[in-house]
Amino acid sequence: MAIPKRIWLRSMGALVTKKILEDGEPIRFAERTEPDNPQDSGWLFTAGTEDDDYMADTDNIAVVPIGWILQKKDPKLEDILNEPIYSVFRREADSYVLDDE
Repeated sequence: MAIPKRIWLRSMGALVTKKILEDGEPIRFAERTEPDNPQDSGWLFTAGTEDDDYMADTDNIAVVPIGWILQKKDPKLEDILNEPIYSVFRREADSYVLDDE
């Protein structure tokens, strides 16, 4: 029996900045890139206040299970998890919308 895609995706890892994890900033941007390995969802979640220098420092980013992010940080991300690679979303009010910029 195959595991439903949504359940399978929840067990995978996503990159999350420490501004979200440690400083308590909300997730404002979600970007899906090409996964690096079989446990990688391809998702990157940022607060939108990180600059290039911050993002270049790997100490500022952690790999976190998507299920934990949904439970502890933002359950609305569930709405976009199955979106294709190269999708970029920004938080607007109570939902995520495609970021065309």
